[in-house]
Amino acid sequence: METATVAGALSPLREARLGLATGKKVTRALVRLEQDAAVWSMTVKAEDFSLNGLRVPKIERTNETGASGVEADALFLEKFFFLERVLALFDELYRQFLLKRLSPAWREEADRLRAWAHRDL
Repeated sequence: METATVAGALSPLREARLGLATGKKVTRALVRLEQDAAVWSMTVKAEDFSLNGLRVPKIERTNETGASGVEADALFLEKFFFLERVLALFDELYRQFLLKRLSPAWREEADRLRAWAHRDL
């Protein structure tokens, strides 16, 4: 089995497009979700859509007065809030994907993806 890794936010993804154009399948993808100032990143496995290595936004560890030592409960609740938020965002992305995938417009979308994969190769 051969594996190719493609990285770079501004990368033209030439290797990824070549792999897709030659029939390779995506097995994992690093996904970055942003909402307002919050940023989450995770790896999503294609076989079961499991999320691995989830990183939530940094939690500020100071209270309103600037003193350290915010209660553990507050930190836990904030982290849990970020977990719920990213799962809701991911669910919404998946819902939008399914709407497109199960609609008659999927053929047109697949054609656009194929054209993108073959562009400038």
